[in-house]
Amino acid sequence: MADKCSKCGADLSKDAAFCPLCGASKEAEPVQSQPVAQPRPVAPPPKPVKTGPSGMDGFIDFVFSLKMIVIGLFIAVLVAWITRLVGQFVTFGNASLAVNIVNFTFMAGAGGLLLVGGLLNNKLNVYVRAALMVTGGLLLAINL
Repeated sequence: MADKCSKCGADLSKDAAFCPLCGASKEAEPVQSQPVAQPRPVAPPPKPVKTGPSGMDGFIDFVFSLKMIVIGLFIAVLVAWITRLVGQFVTFGNASLAVNIVNFTFMAGAGGLLLVGGLLNNKLNVYVRAALMVTGGLLLAINL
């Protein structure tokens, strides 16, 4: 009966000093059992994608987001400034009244946007919200 290689288990002749397959010496450590393959851990299911609020909450979050407040304020102040400039040169009748109405409307709108944005936007820093509300209140008080 032939000897077995202690590394790979191949048949060895009696006078062989090394295994012809793996090259292990005849006196090498005995064959160890192959480790049992461990089952791979199952990956956790992917996290659900968070979507923003929908409906009226989503609309309020969008309209009173900081970007929209800044854009609205910029447009309102720009139009109010332009109407003030035009108002300096237009002093007759209905044109002057129209310029004043446009100026009032946009400045009051900017004030309202800031005030409501400060009240409803919970995602902003408390100091930013306070500044929005104070500035909006001042713009409304000046124009009303």
